[in-house]
Amino acid sequence: MFDNFKKLIGIRQKIILGIDVGSASIKAVEISRKNQNFILENYGELDCSLVKKPSIGEADKNIISFTNKQLAEIIKAILRESEMRSKEVVFSIPDFSSFFTTIKLPIMSQEEIPEVIKYEVKPYIPLPVSEITLDWLITEGEISKTSLKILVVAIPNEIIDQYKEIAFLAGLDLKILEPEVFSLSRAVVIGEDRGKTVGLVDIGARSATINVLEKGMLKMSHSFNVAGNEIADAIAKSLNIEYNEARGLKEKQGLTIGTGKNAEAEKAMIPLVNFILEEVKNTFRDFYEDEGKKPQKIILAGGTVLMPGLKDYFSSEFEQEIAIANPFLGLSYPTALGSALKQTAPSYGVAIGLAIKGLE
Repeated sequence: MFDNFKKLIGIRQKIILGIDVGSASIKAVEISRKNQNFILENYGELDCSLVKKPSIGEADKNIISFTNKQLAEIIKAILRESEMRSKEVVFSIPDFSSFFTTIKLPIMSQEEIPEVIKYEVKPYIPLPVSEITLDWLITEGEISKTSLKILVVAIPNEIIDQYKEIAFLAGLDLKILEPEVFSLSRAVVIGEDRGKTVGLVDIGARSATINVLEKGMLKMSHSFNVAGNEIADAIAKSLNIEYNEARGLKEKQGLTIGTGKNAEAEKAMIPLVNFILEEVKNTFRDFYEDEGKKPQKIILAGGTVLMPGLKDYFSSEFEQEIAIANPFLGLSYPTALGSALKQTAPSYGVAIGLAIKGLE
């Protein structure tokens, strides 16, 4: 989709790795393709807290907490333990390291667009153009014939260089770098949903991103730094307990009704969950004002959406159908794995979408 981020060279291989370097865990999948079928060959992940223990108040847990060499060693450990054999990899760029904006341009030729985009995006990107890599996609209009609406993505060159080094240190052949929103939507907005207007709400550990897609095309994206880490941190502070214990309460109890410590944990979570809900509503409202449409369906993705009671909480606030993302639905795999995969499905969307990208 965004050709400037492609690193593909040579002949496409039959098996490729998709690796999602998240702020709470690192996930890897190995996928092959046979005709039009994508086959799950292997998958694995490592919880970052097993490598480095977070402390109370450490809300900004992300890949910067590790050196590139440490991240490469973690990736090598995952691949070794999971017995993944492919060396070709596609990495995601986290939403909090990407800048998105939509600009409108008058009628112009193909040759004029690149320089005009560089000028137009300056007010929206807090870095000099010389320090970023830009790519763009025309979402409305036709070159040289009509005005254009263009989705622009900017990635700091420093981030791109970081992932190149991680791949090199891990002994991998980096083929593509892709902003994770595109990987995620490729994996979870599938089948009939590709023809709908879909709200894709990705709640990870460090950040949450609200995307609106129309017929598979990204129309709007909004990110903010309130997500799973902040929720667990609020529980830890409220109950004066260790961060990992608080995270356990979040993951096991969630928003289900409890007593004692469980009730206090829920009380600490509610304001942050409500904040996320308001951000979703505001984003959908902005989309309606721009496009005159509402999402027909809401898909929840990311590890935090596995929190008990969260889907029901969303359902009570929105009239649309609410679904938990399951990127494994688009893959072939042994039926015996079905139950295990379902339990982790929402958190594997990015990694799966990356691998599929590498096989397209």
